[in-house]
Amino acid sequence: MEGKKVYTLMLTFLMLFSFSISLMAQQRTVTGTVTDETGQAVPGTTVLVKGTTNGTISDAEGKYSIQVSNEDAVLVFSFIGYETVEAQVNGRSIIDILLPTDTENLEEVIVVGYGTQVQTKMTGSVQNVDAAELQDIPAAQLSQKLQGRLAGVQINQTTGAPGQGMQVRIRGQVSLSAGSEPLYVIDGQPITGDINAINPNEIESISVLKDAASTSLYGSRAANGVVIITTKRGSAKGTSVDLNINTGFQQVPYNLEQELLNATEWAQMRKEAFEDQGLAVPEVFQNPSQYGEGTDWFREITRTAPINDISVTFSSNQDKFRATAIAGYFNQEGVIENTGFERFSLRLNTDYTVNDRISAGFNVAPTFTRDNLIPTSGNFWQGNIVYNAQLTPPVLSPNQDLDGDGQRDLMLDVNPSFTGWPWPNYYNNILSRVNETQNTRILSNAYLSLDIVEGLNFKTSINVDMGSTYGQDFRPSTVAANPWQTVPRNSEMNIVRSNFTSWLNENILTYSKSFGDHNLEALAGYTAQHYRFEGLTASAQGHADDRITTLQSATVPGVPSNTIQEWGLLSYLGRVTYDYKGKYLFTAAIRRDGSSRFGADNRWGNFPSVSAGWVISDENFMGTGGPLSFAKLRASWGITGNNNIGNYTQFGNVDIGQSTVFGGAILPGAAATTIANRQLGWELSNQIDVGVDLAFFNDKLSFSYDYYNKISSDLLWSLAVPPASGFSSFTGNIGEIQFWGHEFLLNTVHRIGELDIQFGGNIAFNRNEVLALDETVPFILNNNTLTIVGSPVAQFYGLVHDGVYVDQEDFDRSPKANISQVGGPKYVDVNGDGVTTFDGGSGAPGSDDQTVIGNPIPDFIYGMNASLRFKNFDFTVVGSGSQGNDIFRRSLQGLVNHGDGLMNVLGEMKDRWRSPQDPGAGKWGKNYGSTPTQDRDWVSTNFVYDGSFFTIKTLTLGYTLPANTIKGIRSLRVYSNVQNAFVFTKYPGSNPEVGGTTTFDLGQDFSTFPVPRTITFGLNVGF
Repeated sequence: MEGKKVYTLMLTFLMLFSFSISLMAQQRTVTGTVTDETGQAVPGTTVLVKGTTNGTISDAEGKYSIQVSNEDAVLVFSFIGYETVEAQVNGRSIIDILLPTDTENLEEVIVVGYGTQVQTKMTGSVQNVDAAELQDIPAAQLSQKLQGRLAGVQINQTTGAPGQGMQVRIRGQVSLSAGSEPLYVIDGQPITGDINAINPNEIESISVLKDAASTSLYGSRAANGVVIITTKRGSAKGTSVDLNINTGFQQVPYNLEQELLNATEWAQMRKEAFEDQGLAVPEVFQNPSQYGEGTDWFREITRTAPINDISVTFSSNQDKFRATAIAGYFNQEGVIENTGFERFSLRLNTDYTVNDRISAGFNVAPTFTRDNLIPTSGNFWQGNIVYNAQLTPPVLSPNQDLDGDGQRDLMLDVNPSFTGWPWPNYYNNILSRVNETQNTRILSNAYLSLDIVEGLNFKTSINVDMGSTYGQDFRPSTVAANPWQTVPRNSEMNIVRSNFTSWLNENILTYSKSFGDHNLEALAGYTAQHYRFEGLTASAQGHADDRITTLQSATVPGVPSNTIQEWGLLSYLGRVTYDYKGKYLFTAAIRRDGSSRFGADNRWGNFPSVSAGWVISDENFMGTGGPLSFAKLRASWGITGNNNIGNYTQFGNVDIGQSTVFGGAILPGAAATTIANRQLGWELSNQIDVGVDLAFFNDKLSFSYDYYNKISSDLLWSLAVPPASGFSSFTGNIGEIQFWGHEFLLNTVHRIGELDIQFGGNIAFNRNEVLALDETVPFILNNNTLTIVGSPVAQFYGLVHDGVYVDQEDFDRSPKANISQVGGPKYVDVNGDGVTTFDGGSGAPGSDDQTVIGNPIPDFIYGMNASLRFKNFDFTVVGSGSQGNDIFRRSLQGLVNHGDGLMNVLGEMKDRWRSPQDPGAGKWGKNYGSTPTQDRDWVSTNFVYDGSFFTIKTLTLGYTLPANTIKGIRSLRVYSNVQNAFVFTKYPGSNPEVGGTTTFDLGQDFSTFPVPRTITFGLNVGF
């Protein structure tokens, strides 16, 4: 029995050995070099054994090596821009491959509204970015990665708060009250709000639609442009896993820090304040040098903060089923203490081919974010903690412990004669404040596609966008909002809970057919969307213990509030695209929208567009062999809309919280608060675009130019009504704004030996002018800006600063206000009435001496990106800039206008007026003491600066390991990245990209959250 077992084992071993020998005989190593038609190596070429997942990538010299299992194996060689080549092994061990240029592959396929188009056949103004170009940038938001890459698209990082602060404007778009942000469409689904919660690592490509011909199929939401985002899906055959990791740190670039007085300088100014007023100097200020450097409060509240980003992508493509799963984790602590942003994300995209005619798919993408941010907006009296910390006298220390209890003092000064009033400890304020928001969001969609007959396809989809928010803002009793508040004070808790659901059903019928040289595509569709939001807020004050923050533990409950908002949109759309021989191009489209947001008599709107193109380079008279390889002229016209006006503004609203007297008793009642407007409609934008696309030297150099002219009419604004009506205003459509501009885009690729060079640059000139306003609204004064016919929107409005009154003679001969003084600010008498007047924006233009003093809109914006690749090394630099825009530095109302020393001030205040013999630089006036000081706060050119800048946004150095270096690893790349590496600007504030979210906040600097410089190290591994 034992012998039989041994025999069986020996026989099994011999069979396995024989099989192994057979396999070894069939295994073969194939090597070779991949070159192009000029003989240059083509690094990065994908080499696959056909029908398997066995593959490799050619190295920097175009060389490859791969194992094949049998002599009949077929190798597939592919690379973007070249034709795919197949080669049968046939017993060979060396196979050199020549990849011919693929002109069709160079004609990039671009995702546009409800479909795709080949770039060379596009007649609209569209720019595409491949997300692979952005993968090395560790940013929470996609828009941050796009800076400097898009012509005519201004993307400013207005604040460095984690996960916040990107402002996107396409072609300088502004609106009076309907918002200026573009519409974001993810995998065909128009989403509500912005894209802060979307993991950038999920994205495959981005298309920015700029002209009306490209955006008109989005109708009433497309006036500000459309950004179409396509997420990753299983593509190549087989299964792959990709791991992307980067980690690093963020620091405040202190060379951009505002230069404030140190402790000695501050005490010296306090001393001079007494001397200039002829008063005895208190003992504490008689020797300013005793205070040394003191505290740099800005550096005390900032820190070096870590940032981490991890993403894992699993992709599988079988015969009938393909899927991509992406899991991501992003964590960014803020450079301000006790701030941060965290995101967990997951995406699953699936597609299933049922048979040759039917396919279906389902996508789901849940995201959870959590942030903790402190108040960093508004003026110092509005609780801006960064601003207030900078104003804190540097003689005070955040670690002060006067009572010796081992704890930081909550109040830093109990002697008002020293610093004016007891100061809160803002370092403690930041550490103690809790302002946390948690957001959960799910994007999902499912589709069914049916090829009815050849060329005719029907696709239906259901899309759901839903989310919930929980926010709590707790200000303990130890935290003061303003510099003059003392603690302890009543604690305060505010809680916000909200949720929203948006569903969208789209049904699209597409017919495509070629008739000889004629190519036709027709599209028709019907869509329906509904949105519902519900929010609940609650508050309470006076907690017995700061450690117990619940509402019921407070002694003073607030009044809760509940809000419900809903809107709906029905749409019909159609598009016809035609070309003859691929050189005479024509597209016509229309969308008809019906929105619940507008008046009953104006609920439906039509948004048509037409565009045409001519590929001149395909004409016989252009000849062949010259440097010009492609030339296309295109033109478009269309109408789009802007419906971002909120909900229910078309109705006459009723306040049910009113009381009335009936029968001698006070009873609850209701009262109408606004007038209904049955004619209320959306803003309309009528736009033309003319462009040219050129390519030279076999597409190694490409150039595009666009001129656009757009008139936005029926602007949405609050209109005054006669008081006799019992109301003050209602929302209506007024006026027109014209936008026009020029955009230039250049890109070139070149190879010198083993060095590959790529450079791209863009520049755009955008202008706007108010053409008309309503007769009841001849001008708009808002937030120290003026909007008036014949001028750009929202220009800075104030006095013209003319130095200081140097002496009594200068004072006597100059126009002045009734509170002006020798040594105080002097302003130009603009209206020529002999006196200086300032009404603070309450009067009509010309009623005082205010005039236009600046424009936040730049003369031009520009960007550049360049990359070098030598063998396995690569280097990339991306920059963006703005020229000619002004910044209203509103923080100066605190940082220079307290020269009497109660708060800290800018270092340049040392060169202020002190006497006729010591007049200073003429920019800042004297210490005021107890005399009137309002004129030093008047808005003037003294607060307006040139905001031009150029920023090196990204520097990346990487190394890609040669293929087959490590067994089992398909690809491996290590890199280092620097964001916001260098800022070149004359603007003395901390961030030249600063600005609010509305048109009337553009270019206004309140001393916001600093933008950090970020240094990271990353690893990309493919299995």
